[in-house]
Amino acid sequence: MAQDLQAKRLAIGDAIDYTPGTAVVAGQVVVRGTRLVCVASQAIAANVKGSLDTKGRFRVVKKEESFSAGDALYWDDDGNPYDGTEGTGALTATSSAGPFAGWCITDAASDDEVVDMILKSLEDAAAESLGLADLSDISTAMTYTAGRILVADGDSFEDVAVSGDATLASTGALTIANEAVTAAKMADLAQGSLLVGAASDRPTALDAKTSGQILVGDGTDLKSVAVSGDATLASTGALTLATVVAGKGGTGATTLTDHGVLVGSGTDPVTPLSVGSNGQLLIGQTGADPAFTSASGDVTIDQTGATTLNAAHQEQVVLVPVATLGADADLTATVHFAHPRACTLVSVGFLAVGTDFGTVDDGNTSVFDVTDAAANAIVSKTYNTGTQPTGNAINDLGALSETHKVLTAGEVVKLAITNGSSAKTPAGFLVVRFIPTNA
Repeated sequence: MAQDLQAKRLAIGDAIDYTPGTAVVAGQVVVRGTRLVCVASQAIAANVKGSLDTKGRFRVVKKEESFSAGDALYWDDDGNPYDGTEGTGALTATSSAGPFAGWCITDAASDDEVVDMILKSLEDAAAESLGLADLSDISTAMTYTAGRILVADGDSFEDVAVSGDATLASTGALTIANEAVTAAKMADLAQGSLLVGAASDRPTALDAKTSGQILVGDGTDLKSVAVSGDATLASTGALTLATVVAGKGGTGATTLTDHGVLVGSGTDPVTPLSVGSNGQLLIGQTGADPAFTSASGDVTIDQTGATTLNAAHQEQVVLVPVATLGADADLTATVHFAHPRACTLVSVGFLAVGTDFGTVDDGNTSVFDVTDAAANAIVSKTYNTGTQPTGNAINDLGALSETHKVLTAGEVVKLAITNGSSAKTPAGFLVVRFIPTNA
């Protein structure tokens, strides 16, 4: 059954006046203050005085719990009624969930949506039988608002809220407002002192005004101490380092050579080298300090970093003639290059003098193979449908073998060309770029 109300009036009971701030529907459970559970038998418009029943027999929504006749029932204002609207309130047997509401008069299973009960919140054993409003000199407008206290105003006692620097909850918990405890509200404290925790967690004054001292914890207390050891501290905040030894990451020296380079010396102070001249390089020496040395031999260098190769080691190019090859004609591996000094090849290409390559396709390829003296491949290029040679231009044969592009003195380079039945090779030159590697 879908929930349509929280309680249905079954019999007449005592009633109290009630003016709600927001509209109340018929059958709604209303808790006055924190302990008085009532039922609105009729709807009450907002800000219009109506009445609430404080006694009587009612059928009230309940949590998913079972009850027996005679059980004490409590109202959980945001409880979940079984098969009802979650969080709208329900009866429970748990006393900590809310105020005492009354007594169960019929058994109810856990899956029952309602339980018949006698509303007896006024007879809560914990409630006082005499209210403050019954005492003399107490305002008749007493509303028992949570957290208020009685304060005399010269004629009577009024219930007022604690305000200003603190607030008071209905539990008696006093909360001091943020920033409410100003310096003017504190006990006197000597100039230059700080409040710190002491034995038994009691605050005590710590003199922290000694010039140049800082606060340091010792595992138990906070102390004001002077900075010492590798540095000192002035009252201005200026930190002065002592000479930092090599073991602590310093140089161990008080002065250093202008434009010099520092060299480690174990735990001893660093060693400043003499200043290098234009273009000199710092060269290491086994078991000794490095030294500035001028580059010589095959290369020189200036102070800008620009290097100059010996003319004998600059890149050179040779063009070796290659004869015309007709269709289906091949060139067996033939020596086309050698150098009296060791050298490193930079690139190898074929300069075609003409455009007649016949028909080169996947079935009629033109393959250029360049090898060294031991027939090791230096580079190989295959022309086919997707890769066509270009006439009257240098056709680079590709990346060279890192191993076999390095030639010993006098080592030869051979060229072989293999043409398909319709592929040709026009006359041209094998273009070899290289750098001699020794004088």
